Amino acid sequence: MMWGLGYNGARGCLGWGAGFMPGGFMFLIGLILLIAAVVLLVILLKKRRSGNEPGDEALDLLRLRLAKGEIDEEEYNRRKTVLKG
Repeated sequence: MMWGLGYNGARGCLGWGAGFMPGGFMFLIGLILLIAAVVLLVILLKKRRSGNEPGDEALDLLRLRLAKGEIDEEEYNRRKTVLKG
């Protein structure tokens, strides 16, 4: 009988130490997942800050028309109310 050597010898399961995968390999996988999560978070935050709402382009065009003098302030306010509606 082989007392004290465990399931697959002295090194544990399949000879990789205490578990199925070597410790360094699991650390590397964890590090890669952490980096991927940080990159994804940064991308989502940038998208959220720079993303205009769908009506913002129309309001920008309306402001430009007011600045050029194509419409007066009363017309600007009326159309702005309709766009935000």
